[in-house]
Amino acid sequence: MSELAHFVSVYIAVGPASRDVVLADVAAALDAAEGRAYDPFGLMPAPAFTRAVKLLAAPVHNGWLRLASAPDSRLDPVLDATSRHGLTVHAVIDAELVPRITAYRNGSIVDLAGGLPGAFDRARVNALLAVPITGHGSAFGGVSSAALPPDVRAMSSGLGSRQVERLMHTMTAGMGRGNRDSAQSALVTVDWDAGAGRWMRDVLIACGIGDHVLPDYATLSTAYRVFKRLERRPGATLYPGDSEATAAAPNALDYAPVYYGWKG
Repeated sequence: MSELAHFVSVYIAVGPASRDVVLADVAAALDAAEGRAYDPFGLMPAPAFTRAVKLLAAPVHNGWLRLASAPDSRLDPVLDATSRHGLTVHAVIDAELVPRITAYRNGSIVDLAGGLPGAFDRARVNALLAVPITGHGSAFGGVSSAALPPDVRAMSSGLGSRQVERLMHTMTAGMGRGNRDSAQSALVTVDWDAGAGRWMRDVLIACGIGDHVLPDYATLSTAYRVFKRLERRPGATLYPGDSEATAAAPNALDYAPVYYGWKG
């Protein structure tokens, strides 16, 4: 996936397989794709790659393994490898706050409800998948004001949509077009109690995967980096956002990082 997205996760019905077994096969697939493994949480800066896979793998829960993914991860080799262990569900909320779910088995796209293991609400899954979700609200670029971060929402209180748009452009002034678009997209967060976020949670719950959308990748990766820094140097300085991330993901070090990059 190369497009901007607000949420990307992969859920694998692992059955009796352990997380280590699945991740070993993922690593083998990425090695075969000529990716280079790297550690973004170490002392040395990460290499500059043109493409990458950035994953944090949660402990297995209720038979499902979640891979929290950066939005720009190259996931094709990952989806092919994981889908040979069991049904793999690729869940995305894109830059326009439109959700989509794609199911894979043995490297091919399959019907989600038809491939789910164990007990689940088939009628509920099919009913949810039949309802198109196209985002909601119009505070900025078709995004609900509720989806803006609290500080931005406070600044935009009482402003019309054009004024909010000018505010967002002011906050990202001085950037190139591509970087500005990325930054403005990053200022928008998913509202998990409405629209795309609520739909995604409802589908995952109906599938038997559970309400496992948080912490998101950005929060997890920040918390993981902070905890690693504190391991190396207890009492190290915390930067803005660090305390919030570690509070939201206190078990971040229970996740297993999978990072690969390509220079070509």
